[in-house]
This record gives sequence, C-alpha cells and structure tokens, in this order.
Amino acid sequence: MKQQNLAEHPRTLEDSQPAEGRPSISDPMSMTYQTDPLPGRMLNAIRINIVLHQITVGECTEEDGRLRYRGKLYVPDIDELRLRIIRDHHDTALAGRPRRAKMFDLLDRGYYCKEMRKDVDWYVQKCHDCQRSWSSRHSTIGVLRHLPVPDIPWEDISRDSIMGLPECEGIDARSVVVDPL
Repeated sequence: MKQQNLAEHPRTLEDSQPAEGRPSISDPMSMTYQTDPLPGRMLNAIRINIVLHQITVGECTEEDGRLRYRGKLYVPDIDELRLRIIRDHHDTALAGRPRRAKMFDLLDRGYYCKEMRKDVDWYVQKCHDCQRSWSSRHSTIGVLRHLPVPDIPWEDISRDSIMGLPECEGIDARSVVVDPL
C-alpha cells in the first residue's frame, strides 16, 4: 500500500465503536495519559513551545487532547494498553492472525510506541494459534549418527585446499589432509 493512498490520519481503534461488553480503547488510553507523565509533559511542551529530549517536539501535534507523533497516536508505556492494542489488531477474524512484519505494519500506520516491534515479535511468537497453524519453512531434520571409525590408517581421509591466498614466500595456496585415526 502506498503512502499517498492512505488517509492523513489512519483510523485507529480509538475511533471505532467498542465491541459488545467491551470498553472502548479510549477509556484505558485516557487512564494511562493520567498515569504516564511523558504524554502530559509533551502536550505541555507543544502548548508553550519548549524543547524536550525524550521525543522531538517538532514532530508532535495535539488532537482532541491526545498526543500524535508523526501523525500517529502516541501510546504510553503501559504494558496492559500496548498488549490490548496488539491483541485487538491480531486476534480478530478480519486481521487473519498476521505474522510479525504485517502485524507491525498494521500497527505502525496508526500508533507510535517505543519498542513496538519488540512487543509485536513477542506477542506473535507466543501466540498459540499461530504456532499451531504456521508450518515450518524447512524440512524435518534427520537423525544424526556417528561416522564409522576406519579399521586401518589412511583408509578414510579428507582433503581441503585453499587457493588465492596472499602470496608468502612464493606460495599462495594451502592444502590440508586429515586422517581420522
């Protein structure tokens, strides 16, 4: 999907209607804005135009009392909220349980939080349904067996040659012969 085809602010879970019996994502978001000090400091810095060092203030905007960083909704550093957002994007039938890269792309369109890629990797790796449904990309590994020991010397040898080495005393190659006995 090309960037110019996306809306200016992609739709986030905060904008959507809550599922039956489940509170909207904006309720936990409001509570975490009260407990995490960074969004409040950033919003104050935007309002009075001062510089902070945690996030570039020039790339932040305020929209409906929420902090947006580079046009994406800033998610405070609260594990329960980040887990809820990841779960709501991953475990729905519409999403189809995307893998790590697609899952990160889905979240990165509308949300910004530190270490989001690490959180997505952890969640997808621990998802039981994903582990059951995704097949391995390599063939099954065979049983390793010991090589038989030769009966007499020089019965089984291996040889390795290395060519094109820097010349030293007129020699630019090495040859190694190994007898396992």
